[in-house]
Amino acid sequence: MRRAIDAARGRRQFWDSVPLRGHVLILAAIFSIFSIMGFVSDIMSFGRGTWEAVLVNAALSGLISVFWALAIMRHAMFAVPAVALFVFVNWLNGLSGLPVVADSLRPLQVRLVWDAASVLVAVTTGYALFIVFIANEGRRYLHAHAEVALAQEIHQRLVPPIARTIDGVEFFGSSIPSSEVGGDLVDVVERDGGWVAYLADVSGHGVASGALMGMFKSAMRTRLAGGGQLGPMFDDVDRVVMDVRKPGMFVTCAMVASASAGELQFVVAGHPPILHYRPATGTVDELSTPQPPLALIDGRPPFVSARTAVAAGDVLALVSDGMMEVFDRSDREYGLERIKASLAAHGTRPLSELFDAIMNGVRKHGSQLDDQSLLLIRVGASHLH
Repeated sequence: MRRAIDAARGRRQFWDSVPLRGHVLILAAIFSIFSIMGFVSDIMSFGRGTWEAVLVNAALSGLISVFWALAIMRHAMFAVPAVALFVFVNWLNGLSGLPVVADSLRPLQVRLVWDAASVLVAVTTGYALFIVFIANEGRRYLHAHAEVALAQEIHQRLVPPIARTIDGVEFFGSSIPSSEVGGDLVDVVERDGGWVAYLADVSGHGVASGALMGMFKSAMRTRLAGGGQLGPMFDDVDRVVMDVRKPGMFVTCAMVASASAGELQFVVAGHPPILHYRPATGTVDELSTPQPPLALIDGRPPFVSARTAVAAGDVLALVSDGMMEVFDRSDREYGLERIKASLAAHGTRPLSELFDAIMNGVRKHGSQLDDQSLLLIRVGASHLH
């Protein structure tokens, strides 16, 4: 009894998750399948009924099946009109009975009656199996949906939007996944009286990438707490991720950290270059340290970092490849140059407005195919002292 109640509850939960359009489609399919009973009845009666009567019989047969389906999908109360219509249709068909035919046609009549009855049995059996399949798949879908929803919630907690200021340096960024769970990560961490900001991109899509992204963030934050230079830090995290990632998976990363007055330290590992906008000259430079992604090559050379001079008002943009790999109707890629142009055109605006300007340019170009992440950093005057 308990299992039956749980099964019924599971079916209702599944159908509650199906949108209205889905309900309309499945009920229309059920109506169409069982409306053939009206035409089968006409075959059994040797076509004695009028076309109007045949169509009414077909419509009522389809309607009965719809009510039975609703009784299973939504509530048992729908069984009442289903039974009432079933009794009514059988009463109507019983009034006419089988026609009296000549002895020479009686074998054909018997054959057609058996054929019609077999069609009804086959359709009803197929329908029953169809409903069992939906019920079983519905339970499986609910489990998978619950797991994806949980992973999505975890992802939202791991990668919240960033809007903060540390020691006069502004940070603004966000990651927009291409599916329920993304593999991109934007993060800002205070450490050693300064800060570290980075954008990471796990290869692939979906739950597997999101899980590795969570492990990467945990490993990176743990290592950041230990201090030290960025290169050795990447070496340590690389070894950790190499041990936990699935074969073929890797992580690209671009990181910027506070350094001495008027300088920033950065590392780029298999990632698009960091864009450095200088309002004094109106130029956008590309900062990179060409080296492979993390967890891709075992036994690779140590990671190295570099430095760049900055002035008050300078903006650094960390972007994921999903920002560039957007194609228009002519199959032209958005590319890095358009992002640089947007940064140069709007670089003096507040970071929230600059973020929107860059993202709007990407969205207008074409549909999102990959996770899209953008982290903006504006250097304050206090960082230069």
